[in-house]
Amino acid sequence: MTIPRRLDSRSTRYLIALALAGVGLLIRRVAGLREVSLEDVFDAVWIGFAVTLLFLMTWHLVLPIRGATLALVLAGGAVGFMVNARAFTKQVPGTGALPLAGGALVVLWVALQGLSNFRSWDGGLYHLQAVEWAKAYRVVPGLANLH
Repeated sequence: MTIPRRLDSRSTRYLIALALAGVGLLIRRVAGLREVSLEDVFDAVWIGFAVTLLFLMTWHLVLPIRGATLALVLAGGAVGFMVNARAFTKQVPGTGALPLAGGALVVLWVALQGLSNFRSWDGGLYHLQAVEWAKAYRVVPGLANLH
């Protein structure tokens, strides 16, 4: 499956990351975790990713994944942020949801920068050495009780 060109932009990736964070926050709320800190947004992205992936795999058994599916995931993320808006505003007294949403955007931006491509000229050299080492000295599958 190829990603359509209109969905392959940096801003779209940020929007999807926000949707995943919203889904993760919604799952945390359903699980009974009412308090939300800004650090929980980092965890929420991965929780949302796992739940969204499970949802998409199940959805794909019945229907093809199209734009309506993306809209459903985005709507779930928006609901997650709306449900947790009050918990975010409790974190910093005297501020509204808009500055805290901006802070969450900054946190997500930093997280996505860590997942981006190499920017330094020698980053690939370190990566290639690690890949060659992993190819040369493979881990033997099993219970790890080798002698």
